[in-house]
Amino acid sequence: MEEAGKMVDPVFGINICVNSASKHSAFFCGEFDKAWKESCLYIQKSYGLPIDYEADVVFVSCGGFPKDLNFYQSTKSMFNGVKAVKPGGTLVLFAQCSEGSGARDFFDWIKPLQEGHLDESLRKDFTIGGYIFYAACEAMRKGNILLLSSLSPDEVKDMGVDSYQDIDELMKHVDVKDKSVYIIPYGGSVMPQLKEVYDKLISELA
Repeated sequence: MEEAGKMVDPVFGINICVNSASKHSAFFCGEFDKAWKESCLYIQKSYGLPIDYEADVVFVSCGGFPKDLNFYQSTKSMFNGVKAVKPGGTLVLFAQCSEGSGARDFFDWIKPLQEGHLDESLRKDFTIGGYIFYAACEAMRKGNILLLSSLSPDEVKDMGVDSYQDIDELMKHVDVKDKSVYIIPYGGSVMPQLKEVYDKLISELA
């Protein structure tokens, strides 16, 4: 944001922060960079979740409708949840996705992914839906991603996601015995961060 601001030489900044219910919770305005950092510090303190270690298994829910309305919206919880799982670990995402993929062009990027030129194609024809698709694929490389959803398994398998419509069947593929486990009921509203990362961000923004 600071880099973008320098391109237009701003003289005043207005930042509105929202809570988990999407209601206004804070308002920062004034000198552009200062107001921006103050808003970031507020968000970091409000939603940053310091953790001592990354877990073997993380269960994360979007928090129900409408936060899991579609897969596009549900990736917000996945992005946060994956930060709490160790490399090679297992992330279980609960997202109904009653309206399917969400963004019109989100799953359109499956074909470039299958053909091995997703990065190149997105650079040539950038879209927000394509960017979220790309970012999701990159994030999910961190571990084993399982999804409990109404989505067909075929819709997400090429992204590296194993989708199930039955919780008992899904749990057959999750080993929690003698494993460290986190449960995150509102994945879109918390940002898990290793404690040293959390403290560093607080220090940089203060």
